[in-house]
Amino acid sequence: AWLAGQPGRAHELLDEAAGYAAEPLLLARGVHVRGAIEGLCGRPDTAYAMLVAGAEPIAARHPGQAARMLAEAGRLAWTAADLPRLAEAGRRLAALPSTEGAAAPGATLLVGLAALLEGDAEQAARFLRAGRALAQADPDSLGLVAGAAMFVGDDAAALDLFTTAAVRARAAGAVSVLPLMLAPLGALQMWTGRFAAARATATEGLRLSLDTGQDNTAAHHRAVLAWIAAAQGRAEECRTEAAAALSRAIGQRLGPPAGIAAWALALLDLGEGRTEEAFDRLTALADAGPGEGHPVVKIFAAADLVEVAVRTDRPERATAALDLLQSWADPARSPWAHALVARCRGLVESADAHFTQALSLHAMAGRPFDTARTALLFGETLRRRRRRAEARRHLRLACETFERLDATPWAELARAELLATGETARKRDPSTVADLTPQELQISRLVGEGGTNREIAAHLFLSPRTVDYHLHKVFVKLGISSRGELVRLSLEDPGLLDDGR
Repeated sequence: AWLAGQPGRAHELLDEAAGYAAEPLLLARGVHVRGAIEGLCGRPDTAYAMLVAGAEPIAARHPGQAARMLAEAGRLAWTAADLPRLAEAGRRLAALPSTEGAAAPGATLLVGLAALLEGDAEQAARFLRAGRALAQADPDSLGLVAGAAMFVGDDAAALDLFTTAAVRARAAGAVSVLPLMLAPLGALQMWTGRFAAARATATEGLRLSLDTGQDNTAAHHRAVLAWIAAAQGRAEECRTEAAAALSRAIGQRLGPPAGIAAWALALLDLGEGRTEEAFDRLTALADAGPGEGHPVVKIFAAADLVEVAVRTDRPERATAALDLLQSWADPARSPWAHALVARCRGLVESADAHFTQALSLHAMAGRPFDTARTALLFGETLRRRRRRAEARRHLRLACETFERLDATPWAELARAELLATGETARKRDPSTVADLTPQELQISRLVGEGGTNREIAAHLFLSPRTVDYHLHKVFVKLGISSRGELVRLSLEDPGLLDDGR
């Protein structure tokens, strides 16, 4: 019942089962389900206590089940940035008998996450890499392993692992598990510039979260939608989704959605030229306590804080943010992270060499939004030094990339800088594909892959009638009249309807 997205029915069955089950393993399984439901639908701190207490009686005889419960408890502690509880879950995992091979990967990963909360990025990277190597084939820890890849800056591995986790949940019909996998997948698609994919992922994740009563997971999806809306200039949508995400996240100490939503509002300010407001928001995020932000989000947002601190002549704050980013980037060994460090050094030191290095690293990193922002900042710097011809090359790159991402306010900033160099950039003609909603884009992609309405409905947990309704709207928007034409569109231009998966 829980996997099918019916938490109320699951509680009823658990209450009934409690009258029959006396065997410790069965009781523990019941506690595990209750803890999972509470963690996603209710209070994560209550869920943590349930899971840890439920694992203790079975630790000696059933370490595999105990390990799954403690790993779940550790994930909840990580979300709240609760270092004492995260360390406790890690110690309990490490103490389990290793006969089933379930304790070691989870324990190693939790030690790495605890080190990250403590600010020891070098030790964190070492343990997270070790945990990934141990647990890659373990489906129970797939989400933690994918998170480990994300936290050491390995975008390709993290995308692959989160996508695999989502595919497995979808294939199993685990409608309650799928939103939890889609939340970090959407965030990672967003940060890697797959805005259409991220919006489709988060929109589906939000729908499924609300359908299954997972208000905590819904906050994460709303935060992702707010960030994308900020980047693409949909101001009202950004504020609405961010407010809803923060309302839930702050009350339940959900650090990642709280941090992403706050960052989204700062990004909106920055894109619209409100530099002081962006500085205030990013400073508040950097100083936020557990549950009001999250260490990883603070690291990822540090480059923006450097930019606004430089723009508002606050060198001490810029240096502190750069040091934080540098301390994480060194052991992470990720090209995109070092590209951001180089960009920030270019801003702080006003040095061409750092910007040039940043663009070279960006070329290996696959984060187009970051690349375009670096090109914009370098072009702006060159233009102010009256090196207009050099500036134009970088500003053209920025403008073209922002337009491709539909990052309207950023494209306008690049276009204004180009105009200041004496060059006029024409606006790109809007694509009719851009008019498709996230769900219409998903359905179009699946039709292009040959899926029937019934197959697509099962894949997206919708009714065939709903799929047919959206498909009709797709035909109207694209000016076509049949599935065959839609399939041909996909074959002629494979990237046209690609949602990034």
